[in-house]
Amino acid sequence: MTRYFTDGTGGFQTRSDGPLSPPEGWEEITAEEYQTQIAEARTAADAHADEFLAADGELPPPPEGTPPPVIPVDELPIGGSDQPDGGK
Repeated sequence: MTRYFTDGTGGFQTRSDGPLSPPEGWEEITAEEYQTQIAEARTAADAHADEFLAADGELPPPPEGTPPPVIPVDELPIGGSDQPDGGK
């Protein structure tokens, strides 16, 4: 029998009967709740995709209060040869 779990922050997991238990902090939910939450997550993902496409591929600004990245995206190395160990 399949069991359904959520971590409360958008993570979902299914488990079959067996010796392993879900990670600490995960809550068991019903199959109906699981289906509802998955549908809501898909709807939100579709909305974000539509927003991204409408912006012609430009990333939207991060939410207020988001710390800057350690390395700005524009300065990330592109090829493997830019790696200190030669990309190995």
